[in-house]
Amino acid sequence: MIPFGLKKDAFVTRCTRLLDKCAPQAIGTLRDLFARELPPTVTAASVELFVGDDDAGLDAWISFDGRDRKVDSQDPGLFPGRSLKLELGLEAFGEFDERYFGEKFDGGALIADLVKRWIAECWWKAGGWTYAVPVEVSVHDGLGDGTPIRLTERKPAA
Repeated sequence: MIPFGLKKDAFVTRCTRLLDKCAPQAIGTLRDLFARELPPTVTAASVELFVGDDDAGLDAWISFDGRDRKVDSQDPGLFPGRSLKLELGLEAFGEFDERYFGEKFDGGALIADLVKRWIAECWWKAGGWTYAVPVEVSVHDGLGDGTPIRLTERKPAA
């Protein structure tokens, strides 16, 4: 448990150190994703970060979009309509005192922006800039600055 009392710059520094420890797993997971066959029906994807309301619970998911969307939990492949949890090691991120997530400190927004940028950096380090379809990362419910980050050289359709 990370006790309450850190100033915002120290909080960000602590979070950055924790993310640095998660990076090798995240980069490996993303490289594995990039090696998977992507059918031509997939025309875009999006990564969404979910930040817990009262702690640093973090999850990242990738969703694939395109023609002929389907829902099929038995099909292990990638296809339009498929969503996958990205195992980036964020469960090791740690627990924070819930007071970091109150209105005065707003740690959720700080974490959202920091982890969103970290996911982008890991994506690029894993070789994802040239991924076959456009991909952006954003934070669920617009937490943080609310601005998505483009992860690929291919631009999303307007």
